[in-house]
Amino acid sequence: MRLLKLRTFIMATVVAVAIAVFGISTFFSSLIYENILTRQAEQGSESIARQTFESMFQVMRLGWSREELESFINVLEDSYQDSPIRVTIYRGELVDSLYGSIEGEPEKDDAVYKAIDEREVRKTEKGDLLRHIMPVQTRDECQDCHTNADVGDVLGVVEVSQDISTVKAEASAGHYWLMAGIAPLALLLAATVGYLVNRRIKYSVEAFGNQVEQVNAVKDIHLIEPRTIDLGFADLNRVMESVDDLVRRLKAIAVDKDILKTHQDRLEQEQEKAEQIVAKALDSAALQTPGLRYFYRPAAILSGDLILAEYRANGNLLVLIGDFTGHGIGAAVGVPGVAEIFYERVRRGAHPAEVLDLINDRLYRTLPPDMFMGAALVEVDYANNRLGVWNGGMPPLWLLQGSRVVATFQSSELPLGIVSDQRGGRRRISYHDLPAGGYLYACSDGVVEAALEGGWMYGAEGVEKALTSVPPGQGFDKILEQLEIYWDSNESDDDTTLLELDLDQLLARGPKRGVGMNPAAPWQAELVLDAGTLGRLNPVPSIMDLLSDLGALEEHQQSLYFIIAELYNNALEHGLLGLDSSLKRTPEGFEEYYRQRSKALNELNEGEIRIRISSHSDQDVSDGKKPCAITIDIVDSGPGFDYQEWMAVARAGNRDGQSCGDSSTDAAMAYELNKPAGRGISMVRELADSLEYWPPGNRVVVSFSGVSKGDDSEE
Repeated sequence: MRLLKLRTFIMATVVAVAIAVFGISTFFSSLIYENILTRQAEQGSESIARQTFESMFQVMRLGWSREELESFINVLEDSYQDSPIRVTIYRGELVDSLYGSIEGEPEKDDAVYKAIDEREVRKTEKGDLLRHIMPVQTRDECQDCHTNADVGDVLGVVEVSQDISTVKAEASAGHYWLMAGIAPLALLLAATVGYLVNRRIKYSVEAFGNQVEQVNAVKDIHLIEPRTIDLGFADLNRVMESVDDLVRRLKAIAVDKDILKTHQDRLEQEQEKAEQIVAKALDSAALQTPGLRYFYRPAAILSGDLILAEYRANGNLLVLIGDFTGHGIGAAVGVPGVAEIFYERVRRGAHPAEVLDLINDRLYRTLPPDMFMGAALVEVDYANNRLGVWNGGMPPLWLLQGSRVVATFQSSELPLGIVSDQRGGRRRISYHDLPAGGYLYACSDGVVEAALEGGWMYGAEGVEKALTSVPPGQGFDKILEQLEIYWDSNESDDDTTLLELDLDQLLARGPKRGVGMNPAAPWQAELVLDAGTLGRLNPVPSIMDLLSDLGALEEHQQSLYFIIAELYNNALEHGLLGLDSSLKRTPEGFEEYYRQRSKALNELNEGEIRIRISSHSDQDVSDGKKPCAITIDIVDSGPGFDYQEWMAVARAGNRDGQSCGDSSTDAAMAYELNKPAGRGISMVRELADSLEYWPPGNRVVVSFSGVSKGDDSEE
């Protein structure tokens, strides 16, 4: 095949492009010119129509007779006989009905009738014939003569038609003669440009060839010192610079290949170690419990999903499924910390609500603001034959009996790590009786979102449909089967976790007892916190650890956790720091309250809180048993408050009930909302056996046994 020379190609291309550009320019400029003529003709027609109407209006205002008006119109129409413009006036039905029709009046066509009916100007263009049809509408002055018309009614139509074919033909002829005169100059200019470009390219190609001839073998790359040759064209110079850069890169590659391999090996080793660390952090024998099945598939080597399982000291099984924002290493950094808190605190006997508070505090303090963890916590309570669930930012959890959904646990709280918990114990676990033949299912959003993208399920509703469409116990395998179908045709970009609890199998196995389950003998502990300690330590988790180790009211730890946290925070915030609870009535005030709390705590340099906790047996029980009771005695060094008024109003509220409009109840509620012992203390009174303040209001003593009220089963 004969190859075309570059110089011939450039010359032919320049000439061809010049001819094509010239021809296209001539064609489009002709169209534009004709379009301008047409638009000017339209504007002229519009101006003539308006002038005609205004002239008629002025004539009619003078009170001319019909004969004079018709003579005026005829003269007006005849004045355009020697031009391509025609002016035609049509009378409307209102005029004909009042003054009668005129012999020889031109017939109206569809365009005229539409202008009359629609009361709008109509413009038509048929070939070179332009028509401007303007309806004549009634004005206030017209009603003196046209008594049968209302303002805005159409009395007639003024049509201005114009044949622009002659004008366009003359303009086109002149335009083409002008372009024909310019054509030889354009061709000459193109040929000159082609010649100059060819001459420069010839020099550039020869210079480029001399540079390339320096490389005869791969080993010669090390002998070349890259240099830049001025080839006469910026584009060719950039090509030469790229070649020079390529030579430098090839030299560097020969040296860096071993370095890159070393870095790659190191990265793989570090990722493998990180994977081992995460796997070790998540590992627990409880995950192998018969009746517990889970599936875990990361989108990358490391994952932001986690599933943890451990037995509490009371034997209950606790399972946490979590999903950090993001994927890969960035999402996985928080996993070991969460696992550490979960396993350490659960094994120590901490209540699930306390575990959630501690995880939230760790994540809030250590993660960036845009990173958090959606989580769902499940507790299998063997003693009370119930299931506890907390859901914060995760897809729903489904409790099935057979193939029927008996309960759905939707997300009811924020994910962990978004906001700081200034007061512990506010997260409440929702409990549900265990049905016979029950299964619990939970998943991360990787399952729900895959369903959305794959088209075979539709969000949480689709997952639920899949669970209920198969025999009991086969929902787990059904969802995995559909996920595999989705993954066969789509690359998963999200971590995926799926959990199934066979509740009958778990109950048949029974609880696994931990430490701290045997009631201890009567004991007493005291903790004194000075100003420096109060500013950097929250003593509530440590106190709960002690209670768990001593086996104190294990089944009521959620209530105990709330009571101790509420009493301690009241002593700190109101007794020592003097904060005003009324600030928390609005979201803005709530933020301001905790801003003041943090500031006051940092500035605290005196004062103390003394916490005494004791355990004893209750002798006054009709059935002869001696249930354990806990006494919490908290004293702060603050000035106290008028507790007698608060207690009196609160007792009045209890006697009179909670009906709306009751003055004592309203007063009690108003007082509780504005005093240090507010709504939280009211909840403590409901949970505890007794609550008593001591003068001058800086000491509170609470007794709790969980026998008469405050049972976690009521939550």
